[in-house]
Formats: sequence, C-alpha cells, structure tokens
Amino acid sequence: MARQGLELDPSDPAFYVLLANLYDDSGQSELGEKTRRMMRERGVRKNPGQSWMETRNMVHLFTAGDASHPLIGKIHEKIESLIAQFRDQGILYQENRALVHHSEKLAVAFGLLSTSEKAPIRIIKNIRICRDCHQFMMNVTMLVDREIIVRDGNRFHSFRECECSCRGYW
Repeated sequence: MARQGLELDPSDPAFYVLLANLYDDSGQSELGEKTRRMMRERGVRKNPGQSWMETRNMVHLFTAGDASHPLIGKIHEKIESLIAQFRDQGILYQENRALVHHSEKLAVAFGLLSTSEKAPIRIIKNIRICRDCHQFMMNVTMLVDREIIVRDGNRFHSFRECECSCRGYW
C-alpha cells in the first residue's frame, strides 16, 4: 500500500517514511535505507522531529540531528555515557547510530544535565516517539531515580523504573 501511495503522490514524505519503517521493522534495513536515499534524491523532506523542554523559565528546542544548542557537546557526551552505562549494567539496548541524536534523546540528556536530581523531566514532542527512543527512555529510568514524561503526537508517556504508562501501546 505504501508503494502504491508513492506512485500516486511521489512528493508526499509520509509514504516514504511508512515504506522505510515497514522495511526496517521486517528486517530489511537495506531496503529501508534505499527508500530514504530515494527520498533525499527526489528532494522530499519530512517535518523534522522536534522536542521542547522548559527549564528555569526558558524553553529549549531540540531538533533531530541539530547541533545548535549551546550545550550540545555535553548533551552528546551524556547520551554516550548513558549508552555505555546500559552496556556496563547489562541493560538490553540495541544501539542504532542513525537514531542516537533524535530530539527526545537530546532533550532528556539536557534534562538530566540541567535539572535537580529528583525533579521529573517533562518533554513535549511534535511527532510520535519512535521505538528506539521509547526503549531509551525506559532504560534511562533504570539508571536514574526520576520520572520522564513525554507528550508526543499521540499521547502522554510517563516513564518510571523501566516501565511506561502506555504499557507498550505507543
């Protein structure tokens, strides 16, 4: 169906994303990457994933892959540190380098760096959280005694002690 959608409207990014995700989920990541490459070659762009977080009466905007935040170096270091801690503690996490700088990961790392130790981290996201970031958030709550609340395009997710309020229905 996604392929037919591409034929009907090759300028609509939704069909490319749907097809690439279907390929990825079915274990055909090379076809998923080929679909994304085709999208780039045709100049089709989707709305970037963005996340917002407020700290000290200031709103911080994070865009997937963006490096403009003044603390971006420390934010990237924090993400890498969390992934290393997952490995060290035997926490299952399939690291995907292409997804490591998704906006919600940048926002949660910033939240860990810039808010008090027990304060909940509240993030607003413009699109649905991906499977990788959802697992990342659950894993982070295994390492830190904090609640992470993400409001994505579909629902609220409250992450605590490696569980999410959506119970896997995201």
